[in-house]
Amino acid sequence: MSFLGSTMLLCTTALAGSLGSSPQPNQLEEVYKPRRVALLVGINAYEDPDLDTLRFSAKDARDLGGVLAADSPGGFDQVTIIDHAAGATRAAIEQAIASATSDLQRDDTFLLYLSGHGTLTLHPTNGTRLWFLPSDGVLTNARTTGLSVDWLEERVGNLVARRRVLILDT
Repeated sequence: MSFLGSTMLLCTTALAGSLGSSPQPNQLEEVYKPRRVALLVGINAYEDPDLDTLRFSAKDARDLGGVLAADSPGGFDQVTIIDHAAGATRAAIEQAIASATSDLQRDDTFLLYLSGHGTLTLHPTNGTRLWFLPSDGVLTNARTTGLSVDWLEERVGNLVARRRVLILDT
């Protein structure tokens, strides 16, 4: 075994032992097995009367979830679907992203799918900004009630997982 491999085994065993039990050497492969994690959000209904009800956003999230969770072709280990307005507020989506990504490792895959209304804002000096609107988003106030596509890209781009996918269906 190489020095690096021995060091990783020693560190893993020490850390695992401090949490209660150590994985056996033949279990280490399972502990470090790459995972595939997906968070899918589909919003049909909005609090803002200026935002029309959508017919297929929630269904699209559920359908994609079914494909990803199936052994073939998906094979995802964890698929979380938010398809109701109460769970799709700005705060709830931010929390769901934090929760779904909290224990990702380098070799994992993360997929974030957001389906619902989107908008853009124009600013004379800052240019155009794109926004995804959560269920409590307000069309005329996207800057404070929406999720900035810039923020979403940065959040997903900064994950430790090397394979990251962001899909916006707006």
